[in-house]
Amino acid sequence: MRSDCHAAVVLSADQAAWLGLLESQNVGCTAIGRRGQINGSKIGMDTAAYAVLFSTDLMFESRVVGAAQLAGLELRQVSQLDDCVELVNQPECALLLFDLETPSTDPESAIAGLRTPRPPLVAYGPHVRSELLQSATTAGWDRVLPRSQFVTELNVILRSAQQSFLQRQR
Repeated sequence: MRSDCHAAVVLSADQAAWLGLLESQNVGCTAIGRRGQINGSKIGMDTAAYAVLFSTDLMFESRVVGAAQLAGLELRQVSQLDDCVELVNQPECALLLFDLETPSTDPESAIAGLRTPRPPLVAYGPHVRSELLQSATTAGWDRVLPRSQFVTELNVILRSAQQSFLQRQR
């Protein structure tokens, strides 16, 4: 560990690769903090783009926050549908990640008030709740994934949303 490192973090393989890339470009980072801060400098946050996570699972939120930072997106977590719709309807929203197990919410009502054009909508839930996953597909969600597949593809989903957002801004 470098002597100027002030924090230690556990990294996934994707995160370690990202840090290796930054090190090779002489960015000189060893730790990532909130909002893409690396040793006090913002990295990969050259836009106002953000992703919205609709979930009440606070433990899972920290995992998504790290992946979003690496993709260059701020993450805004909400647990109320009105707050979700308000954030997703902003032009800076690049992606909606929606936990289908969030209480008192159905997939159809969740997208009813969203603007057009809208950002990509990704819903996820337990594989054993196939009727819930099917209802999201029927309601018009762009992607509906079992939670295990969502976790596996999370980094790719976030990077793709960031790239699409940047292309739309040009």
